[in-house]
Amino acid sequence: MLRKVGTDYVLYNPWDVLIGEAVGVRRSRVLQSIQQKVIQNSYQVTQHALDEMRKDMLSTPDVKHAIRRGKIVQRFTRDRRGPRYRLTGPARDGREINVICRILDSGVLRIITVYATEEIQQ
Repeated sequence: MLRKVGTDYVLYNPWDVLIGEAVGVRRSRVLQSIQQKVIQNSYQVTQHALDEMRKDMLSTPDVKHAIRRGKIVQRFTRDRRGPRYRLTGPARDGREINVICRILDSGVLRIITVYATEEIQQ
């Protein structure tokens, strides 16, 4: 279903609305799991993510910093490969970046793409 957020429409799971605070608890657990995988170096970065990081002048430490200090802002559930998550957090230089990732069946975190939402301040 689509829900209007500001001037945008985003997909959401209507069951999330019905269970209210449980959504926050679930996202919190998923976020903790994602952050733990980064701390344990149990992650892989796709070539696409590396290419996008290069375009936005981001490094792996920037991405790890954003994940460790970020939050889940969107959950994508309509994918046969499993849920994906969009995290937003600060890079080391303070820019806000987005990380799209998923936890594979093997337990490894896959970072699918990364992009900066702000330009570098000079």
